[in-house]
Amino acid sequence: MYQIKQIWKYRELGSELFLTFLKLRHVGSFLGVLWTLINPLIFIATYWLIFSFVLRMGIENYHLFLIPGYLAWNFTFGSIVNASESILNSRYLITKIAFPNELIVFSSVAVSFFDFVLTIFLYLLTFSWFFPIITWTIVYLPLIMFLQIILTLAISLIVSTMSVYFKDVPKLVLVFGTVIFFLSPIFYPIDLVPEQFQTIFML
Repeated sequence: MYQIKQIWKYRELGSELFLTFLKLRHVGSFLGVLWTLINPLIFIATYWLIFSFVLRMGIENYHLFLIPGYLAWNFTFGSIVNASESILNSRYLITKIAFPNELIVFSSVAVSFFDFVLTIFLYLLTFSWFFPIITWTIVYLPLIMFLQIILTLAISLIVSTMSVYFKDVPKLVLVFGTVIFFLSPIFYPIDLVPEQFQTIFML
């Protein structure tokens, strides 16, 4: 509870860190914030072409199935990767100012979440074009995103702390994340997984 009060006390600093990280992400870039959209779009287009025309998945409107899975993964994995180095990259700030170090991780994740919200908004616009009637189950979206944020923050705090003591953690996160991506039913339906392994995949 004390730590939560401290974080709330320094909330204005957290806002400044968020804006700083947001600006630094695109500093010196000609396209700037457009990279937020370009990067996932390139990956989505690549997977869509491969698994729609080369390795066919046999899923109707496959691109609408692929995009939300990839965007959700991209947010969580990108946040964890950035967080794994956030404390190390901000050591100059930590040594000069006394404040809860968790704010650095929170701000880093907040930047990734900002990008995530933009891409999800564009996805919903695209989805409504193909399916004008959206069912009531969309009300669960904020709850699902909230749970995903909590999970992402928890893992990000763990890896950022471990990185201070073990400098190999950011590299391990990249390797482990790549493996998990292909082992998770993100770009393929779980029905393709052998039945004896489906319980593990669901977990």
